[in-house]
This record gives sequence, C-alpha cells and structure tokens, in this order.
Amino acid sequence: MKVKPIEKPSITRAEMEQYEANAEKAKELLEAPDFKFFRDYLVREKEAIINDFVNNRIHKVVEHRPQQQGGELEVTHTKEEQSAELSGRFKFIFELIAYLEQVRDIPKDALKAQEEGKVTIAPKDK
Repeated sequence: MKVKPIEKPSITRAEMEQYEANAEKAKELLEAPDFKFFRDYLVREKEAIINDFVNNRIHKVVEHRPQQQGGELEVTHTKEEQSAELSGRFKFIFELIAYLEQVRDIPKDALKAQEEGKVTIAPKDK
C-alpha cells in the first residue's frame, strides 16, 4: 500500500496580501499616534476596573426606572453581578489587545514558517 505524501500547507497571494493589509491596520491601532485616544481609553478602563476592585467600590445598586403607564420598576444589581461584568470587560480588553497583536504578527509568522519549510506562500507577480 502506497502512502500519499502530505502536502505542505500553502497561502495564496490574495490571502497573504489580506494578512498584510490586516496587519498594517492592527499595527496602526496598536502604535499610530492617530489611535492614541483608543489605547488611552483601554488603559483608563483597565485602571478604573482595577481601582474599583482594589478599593472595594463594587456594591449592590438598586435602580428605580419610571414606567410609561405610571409607577416605577425597581432593578437590583448585586455585587456579584457587577463584579462578573467588570471582570468580563477587563478580560475583553486583554483579548482585544492580544487579537490585534496576533493579526499584526501573522505575515511575519507566515514568512518565518516559509523559511522553515512549513508552508508555501505564493510569490508576488512581477
């Protein structure tokens, strides 16, 4: 019985160009002065969440929402619910940054894999 040789994975030129375009945009978000406001926002959010936990500022909150038909609706947010929400937001910020770094590094990683013989990248047309 003959075993068919395993083909090396390949990346088309269109795929590589899309990876490069995405990497450039991710790099802009991570490093460009134009997006400093975005990075500063993420840092401020992380710091505010840490501050709330460290300084024990997460408490049970009761909202009173007026209803159109009259009366009001009372909504309670427990400390546990708020802690879970803040933890989720904190994790999301780290996941977002990690995702942007991963997208930024895909072309570099693909070229390294090609040098190591693990993948074939279609050459650029001349």
